[in-house]
Amino acid sequence: MSRPAPRFHNFIGHRTTVDFLRRQLAGALARHEPFPHVLFLGRSGIGKTLLARSLATEFGTKVVDAMGCLSRRDLAHKLGKLALGDFLLVDEAHQLDPLTQELLTEAIDEHSIPNLEPERKSKERVERRINIPPWTLALATDQPGKLLDALQRRIVIRVELRLYRITELKEIVEVLAANQNLLVSAQGARLLAEVSGGLPRCARFHLQNLRLFFPDSEQRQLGIPEIREFLAASGVDESGLGNLERTYLEELSRRGNASLESMSLVLGTDPAYLRRWTEASLVDKGLVDIASRGRSLTPKESRQNKLPNYLLMRGWIS
Repeated sequence: MSRPAPRFHNFIGHRTTVDFLRRQLAGALARHEPFPHVLFLGRSGIGKTLLARSLATEFGTKVVDAMGCLSRRDLAHKLGKLALGDFLLVDEAHQLDPLTQELLTEAIDEHSIPNLEPERKSKERVERRINIPPWTLALATDQPGKLLDALQRRIVIRVELRLYRITELKEIVEVLAANQNLLVSAQGARLLAEVSGGLPRCARFHLQNLRLFFPDSEQRQLGIPEIREFLAASGVDESGLGNLERTYLEELSRRGNASLESMSLVLGTDPAYLRRWTEASLVDKGLVDIASRGRSLTPKESRQNKLPNYLLMRGWIS
C-alpha cells in the first residue's frame, strides 16, 4: 500500500520536489538566510503558484504578489515594500518586458533599485535609490524562453512540475470536494481525476461545475453514475476529451496533416489558444504529433488504446 502523497501546507503531491524544497528551506532557516531565488516551470494549471505560496508559508515570511504584465514602476513599488525574507512572487513571469527584467536583475545584484516614483514638489529630500533587505524572487511561468539570460543566470533553484499522477490528483479532488462540502465517492473522485488531464486546475473546474449541476450534492453522495451524467452533459468523454479536442482529431484525421494556422481557422479559434489549451492535452495523451511538417495523428497502433471507443467505431478516427 502506497503512502499518501505529501502535503506542503495546501500543496499535495510531487514528493521528490517537495522533499528537496524542505531540505533547502531548512538549510536557509538554519543559516538565517533568505530562501534562494527560484523559478517554477510547468504547464498552466499545474500548481506553480500554489507551490510558491506554500513554500513562503513554510518559510514563515510574506508573499508579495505581482503579475508579469505589471509596469516597471509598479514592480519597483512592490520591491520597495519587501521586508526581510519576503517572497516576491511574479506569476506569468514571461510577460515581463526586458527593462522590468533588468530591474529585477539589478535588485538581486545591488540589493537596491532606483527610486522610480515621480518627483515631489515638496522640500523633502527624496532618496535616489531604495534599499531592499535580503529577499527571495519566485518566478512562475510556462514560457521560460522569454526570460532574459541575465535574469535566468541569477536563479538558483529551478522547479519543474510534471503532470500529476492519477493517485495524486484523486487526493486533490477529495480535498477540494471536502472544502466545498461536496459528497463525492472514492470511485467518483478517481473518475474526475482521470478526466482532468493531470492538471489540478482542471479538476477544480470540474468540481465547481459539478456543484452547480447537482444542487443537492451537499446532501447526497455522488458516485460513478452521477459523475458520468455530468461529464456527458458537459461534453467530456471517458478519455477526458472535450468537444473541441474531438473535433480537432476528426478534422486532422480527414486532412492527414495540417498547420496550426489552418486548424485554428477550421475550428474557429486563434492559434495561441489552440496550441496551449487543445494541442497540449492531445500531445500528452499520445494522440497527436507536432513536427516541422505540421500536425498529424500518431500512428494507429500507438493510439488505438488511448482513443475513446466510439470514435473508432464510428470511423471518425481511422
